Amino acid sequence: MPVRLQGVTAARWPRTVPAHWPPPLQGVRHNTWLRTQTWWEAKWERGRPAQTGFYAPVITIPQTVVGGLSVYDYGFPLRSLGAWHLNEGPMSSPPEVAEWHGALVTYLRGANLPGLPVYPLWPGFALNTLFYAALAW
Repeated sequence: MPVRLQGVTAARWPRTVPAHWPPPLQGVRHNTWLRTQTWWEAKWERGRPAQTGFYAPVITIPQTVVGGLSVYDYGFPLRSLGAWHLNEGPMSSPPEVAEWHGALVTYLRGANLPGLPVYPLWPGFALNTLFYAALAW
């Protein structure tokens, strides 16, 4: 069941985001036994140039932009590998920027999933390695 995290303006992003992003406003965490997904969001205004007519001057229209960060942590019994996804764009259209970090991305038809997470999460990575080595012994 998703858990809503109430952030404050002094909160920090859990991963590196573009410098022009403001602090996050809210986050949502969803846990399963193999994966934890945390999604953070921020909104801000930016100007978008628009021309009102053929001879009219170009004016700036304020536009609400949403930036989102999804953090995926995988592993059992401890979270040991991770990946994260950044997206940014106007609220009323698809994201202008969408990029994966810490994952070998595979694009499957109709699937919006990271392929293979490769970013190690310490100490879970080391403890899982010891756990599975002892299990195999």
